[in-house]
Amino acid sequence: MRLVYISSPLRGDVERNIQRARGYCAYAASCGVIPLAPHTIFTQYLDDEQPDQREQGLAMGRDLMWRCDDLHFFRDAGRN
Repeated sequence: MRLVYISSPLRGDVERNIQRARGYCAYAASCGVIPLAPHTIFTQYLDDEQPDQREQGLAMGRDLMWRCDDLHFFRDAGRN
């Protein structure tokens, strides 16, 4: 199976955006791929409001992204 990095907004309404990311992952899984949305995992133990932890999360996410077969980017349809 292909490994797909799921990219979507986190900031703003964080809980709502995490729920949306879970939905994007469920959709991707139903298409026969393995979805990976690091921001739904990393926020469990890293604080995005702490600059050093935010940078750590971004660095880990970039590393994971390069290991994936594809990138699926989602954004809030109500935003420009």
